[in-house]
Order: sequence, then C-alpha cells, then structure tokens
Amino acid sequence: MQVQAIGARRVLPVHDSLLAILASLCLEGRKAALIEKVGLALDAGLQPRAVSELVLQTGLYGGLPLVEEMGELLAKVFTGKGVKPSLELLPAEDREQLLAAASEYQRLLHGERQQWGHADPMDEHTAELYGITSQYGYGLVWRRPGLDMRQRLIVALSCFATIGYVDNFLLKFTRSAMTHGFTVEEVREVVVQVSPYIGFPRALRALTVMKRAFDDPEAAPGD
Repeated sequence: MQVQAIGARRVLPVHDSLLAILASLCLEGRKAALIEKVGLALDAGLQPRAVSELVLQTGLYGGLPLVEEMGELLAKVFTGKGVKPSLELLPAEDREQLLAAASEYQRLLHGERQQWGHADPMDEHTAELYGITSQYGYGLVWRRPGLDMRQRLIVALSCFATIGYVDNFLLKFTRSAMTHGFTVEEVREVVVQVSPYIGFPRALRALTVMKRAFDDPEAAPGD
C-alpha cells in the first residue's frame, strides 16, 4: 500500500522517480526488485543507455564489483527484451587532460562547494586517492553521455540517502542540485521515492540532513 501510494505521486516526472529507485536498488544489490523496475523503466521509455550509465555511476559509491555484478544482470534483462544499447565513449585523454576536465566539471557542478564533503585533497594520507577518485568520477563517469547532469544528481542523491551515513555528501549535493534548478520539493521527493526500499529511518535521516541545505544554502558542513 505504501509503495503504491508513493509511486502514484507526481512531484517528479516518472523517469526521474524511476532513476532514483533504480539507483537505490542497484546500490543495495536488490536483484529481483531491480529486474522488475528496469523492465518498467524501459517500458516507460527510459533509454537502455541511461540505465547502463546509472549502474556505472553507482559504482562510484558502492564499489566496482557492484558494477560488474549489476551489469551482468542488466545484460540479461536487455537480452530478454531484445534491447542492445549503443555505447558512446569519451575521446581518449591523458592523465593531465583528465584531471583538468575533472576539476572543470567539479566547478561547474559544485561551484565554491567543490571540496566540501570530501577528504582533504592536500592531506598526505588522502591526496593520492582523492586525485584518483576525482579523476575517475568527475573526469570520466559524470561527463559520459547517456545521463545529463540533472539525472546524475538524482542518482547521486538517491545513493547518498541509501548509504545513510554520508551526511556531508548529501548536504553538498542537495545544495548543488538546487543551484542547478531543482526545487525543494523535487530534491525531497527523491528521498520519498526511495523510502519504501531503504526503510523509513534512513529516509527520515536524509530528509533531516537536506533540511539544513534548504534552511541555509550557504553554510558549509560542520557550521
């Protein structure tokens, strides 16, 4: 009953709601539910490439083995529906070009919030991994075709709400989403849509964190 009531809400377009749900299910490894929702998403007109890109992005937050496992699952669903998604690859770039592209995309996405919610990029213990993850995440994944920035923000918000303990990340991406045209109601609805799948304690915690962004868009984490 709760799933039906929430699924009937139209604060977000159907495609956006399905993106949020698919991202959460993928991150949690809920295979049976994911198969069902992928089928619904394809029937509703969501492009196969968008679903594939969603799985790739969740690997940033849930680990690369997740991408391989969920990718194999997707391939079976696509085969069953006679779907063969086309892949568009970004032009090859050397490391310096990729780092520059990643930094540019971070500024575009987050503005002055670029370093919020991450490990200190200047810390000797975190600098190397920070550089690698930024290069891979913003330089490669977020810039790939198939999902636009708005859609990738929905995927990120859904994943951070699902993880449940990355408050600074959720706060940062909530503010960035609002900078890029999301309303308070739309950001909040991402969490509402995934709440039946992640459980209400995690959903309520996420909404509480988001409220800080709604109340004070300029405050940094920890303020």
